[in-house]
Amino acid sequence: MTLGRWLLIIALTAGCVPRQILVPMPEGTIPSETISLFAATNRGGLDGRPVNKRSEVTTYAQLDIAVPVYRNKGEIVTPIRRAPEPATDFLLAGVTPLGGEEGFARALRAELRSRPPADRDVLIYVHGFNQTYSEGVLRMAQLTHDLGVDTTSVHFAWPSAANPLGYERDRGSALFSRDALERVIRVTRDAGARRVILVAHSMGGFLAMETLRQMAIADPGSVSRDVHGVVLISPDIDVDVFRTQAKRIGKLPDIFAIFAADQDRALRLSARLTGEKARLGNLQDPRLIQDLKVTLIDVSEFADRQGAAHFVPGTAPELIEILSSAAEVDGAFTADNAGRTGLLPGSVLTIQNVTELVLTSLR
Repeated sequence: MTLGRWLLIIALTAGCVPRQILVPMPEGTIPSETISLFAATNRGGLDGRPVNKRSEVTTYAQLDIAVPVYRNKGEIVTPIRRAPEPATDFLLAGVTPLGGEEGFARALRAELRSRPPADRDVLIYVHGFNQTYSEGVLRMAQLTHDLGVDTTSVHFAWPSAANPLGYERDRGSALFSRDALERVIRVTRDAGARRVILVAHSMGGFLAMETLRQMAIADPGSVSRDVHGVVLISPDIDVDVFRTQAKRIGKLPDIFAIFAADQDRALRLSARLTGEKARLGNLQDPRLIQDLKVTLIDVSEFADRQGAAHFVPGTAPELIEILSSAAEVDGAFTADNAGRTGLLPGSVLTIQNVTELVLTSLR
């Protein structure tokens, strides 16, 4: 199949799926449950609304997202060309613009101080390729709810073109956003976060690793000191590039987990576009990164059931159930303990420093 036909298939497939949008709740409606999160974006604004242009200024907001009662885990439904239905739709329950960095720091500090010291962890989520601002916010709200994440959440929305044919532009926008993401991490740390956990999807994983690399160059040792955990979900990163990024960072955070699935068609296409055989997110041979202290988590079995593989930990209901019910699940993802605690079902293979955990179904 020619490259042109591949691109045509992507465009036609993406065009069939309506984009998720943030729609306000109907006036007078009381949500059954809301997820409150912060959003930081270096997308240019049009009448105050984030769009897809690059901006050298990062703006912040605090949002409340209403989670519907009737839905399947992993599912996000928003109203498209119809009236919103609070029982089945994710809706915007409230938004508070915070302006710039100072406003964000004050609001985040107040939020953290309202929690017991042991509960002052902050999770920073970085979305992937071909994502709108709304889609990233909704995905973080869904993940926070479905996985039972009891942390303060911050969504970093970099200026993706939100176009299936915009791969190269998105890669440039990811590089453009390194300084902005670094500032979000440092402000979060300085606001009183007990631990900072960085979760990144797809091309967002490339942005996250580039940001951590530049932090390490500017201040050696700062990554393991300031970032407690890194979780890369289907990372769209060349394996050799990842190795150089990790080695330049030096000591990696205690928790460093990579979710991969060999059926990830999006990453197969990315590899084809870049002339590579595979990407980190569909890596099946842990020996390629065996000298790095990381945990490679193979979720291929769940990708088979889902029919899509580019965001398995957030969309496969059974895997969500496993990850949300495992006590002290972060301990099961550390390179020293992965799979040995009996918390997660699957087989374990340790080669030098990397631990491969192949998750399997409970059914």
